[in-house]
Amino acid sequence: MQEFNDTLLSFVYQNLLETYERFIPNRFLQSGDVPKVSLEFKLYIQIINAYVYTLKRIEERGQSFAIKLQERRLRKMLAIAKKSKWWASYFKRNNIDVGKIMTVFDLKNIPPINRPDLIDIPKEDILTRQREDNLMDWRATSGSTTGTPFVWSQNRTTLIINMVAHFVKESECDDFSLKRNGLRNFHMTFNFPRGAALGPFRWFSNGDLFLRSDDKNLGEKIQEISDIITNLGGAVIQCTPSELKFLVNNLKDYNLRPPILGFLATGQPLEENIRLFVERYLGCRVILCYGAQETGFLALECKKYHGFYHIFSERAVVEIVDDRGCGVTNGTEGNITITCLDNTVMPLIRYQPGDIGALHYNMACECENKSPLLEIKSRDTDVIKFSNGGKRSARRILRAFSKEPFLSNVRRFQVRQDKLDEVEVFLEVREHIAKKFIVALEKRLSLAYRGALTIRTKQTSVIHKDGPKFKVFVPLRD
Repeated sequence: MQEFNDTLLSFVYQNLLETYERFIPNRFLQSGDVPKVSLEFKLYIQIINAYVYTLKRIEERGQSFAIKLQERRLRKMLAIAKKSKWWASYFKRNNIDVGKIMTVFDLKNIPPINRPDLIDIPKEDILTRQREDNLMDWRATSGSTTGTPFVWSQNRTTLIINMVAHFVKESECDDFSLKRNGLRNFHMTFNFPRGAALGPFRWFSNGDLFLRSDDKNLGEKIQEISDIITNLGGAVIQCTPSELKFLVNNLKDYNLRPPILGFLATGQPLEENIRLFVERYLGCRVILCYGAQETGFLALECKKYHGFYHIFSERAVVEIVDDRGCGVTNGTEGNITITCLDNTVMPLIRYQPGDIGALHYNMACECENKSPLLEIKSRDTDVIKFSNGGKRSARRILRAFSKEPFLSNVRRFQVRQDKLDEVEVFLEVREHIAKKFIVALEKRLSLAYRGALTIRTKQTSVIHKDGPKFKVFVPLRD
C-alpha cells in the first residue's frame, strides 16, 4: 500500500509542476511588476503555500519515496537531453541507450561530465530550446568562483517557485509568514562586488544593494542601506559569507540595527564564529545553502548539523563518486556529482561542479527532514599546489583568517597563489594587526603544511577583485 501511495504522490507532484507553470502569468514572470494587491499575486502566494505543503510531505516520506520521484523526472529529462546535438553525440560515443536508464542506479552507466568538458561546446549544441523563448532566464556565468565557461538557461517558473517555497518552509519556524510578508517588498539581494542581476526572489525584491569597501562615503552608504531596510519594514538578504561579514561589520561600526529578517548565504563555507556574530548582533538567522550557478540551489543546511545540507531530492539526484565515476560508500569523501531534474533547457546529467563532499544516509535529524545529508568538504579549486606535484586544501588557511582578531579588524581577506609552494594573504583592514601576531600565525600555518609552504601576509586598505565576483581563494593558474 505504501509503495502504491508513493507512486501516486510522485505522479501528482510531477503534474503539479507542469500545472504551476500554466497558472503563473507570463507578465509576472518577466517583469516582476505585478501589483501586490492583484488577484494574480494572491494566486501566486497560494501556489507557493501549496508547494511548501508538498515539500514538507516529500521530506517526511524519506529516501525511498524521493527515489521514485527522481526516477519519474529523470526519464523525462533524459528523453529531452537526447534531442540536443551534444547529448545525442555523447550518448552515442559511450554506447548509452537512454531508454534503458530507468532508475537512479542506472545513472552509473553514464560517464560524469565537468566544466572542462563543456568549455568549447557551442551553446546551440547543448541547448534544447531557442534563446528567444521568453520563459527562459539567460545569464553569463564567467564571473563564477570556479569559472563556469558557458551560458546557461533554466525554466524560470519551476526554479523560482522551488526556491521561494524552500526558503518559506525553512523560515516558518522563525515566525516568518509569507501571507504577512508577501504583500510588501521584503526581500533584497545584497551583492556589493557584483553586477546588477536580481536574486532568485525577484518578485519580492526592492532591487540590489551595492556596498563596496572602497566607497569614499562608506558611512553614508551603510546608513542609506539601513534606512532602505527600515522603511521596507524588513528584508531577507542573499549574500556570500564574506559579504555577510563585511556588511554586518559595517553595520556594527556605525551602530546600526535595521530589521533584517534573515540572511541566505551561499558560495563559501560559513565559519561558526561569523554565524554567532551575526545572530548576536542582529538577532536573525543565517540560512546556508549549497548550489551552483548552473543549477541553482540544491540543498539547505540542517538546523542541527551545521556544515551538513539536506538535499532538494525533488529537483536533483546527488551522487558522490570517485575519480573513475564509480559510487563510494556512505560517508566516504568523493566528487559531488549532480543530475539536475528541472533544467530542461541545458540538461546537466552527472555533472561535477568541482566540489568535494560526502553523503550521509543514517544521521538522525531533529528537523524531521529525512532526505540525505550532504557534507561539503571543499572545492577542488580551493587547493594549494606544490613543486613536488602535490596538492593540499587551502581550508586550514581560510579558517585561520576567519577567526579573531581578524573577525573584528578585517573587512574581508583573500588568499592567492601565484607561485608553487607559496601563497599571499591580503587583509583588507580597518585597524592594523600587530606584525608579531601575523608572523607567529604564518609560522604555525606553514608547519601545518609540513614546512613546504611559504605564507606572506599583507595588510591593505582595499583588495582589488579580479572579475565581477570577489574570490576568497584565487588558485594558481595552470
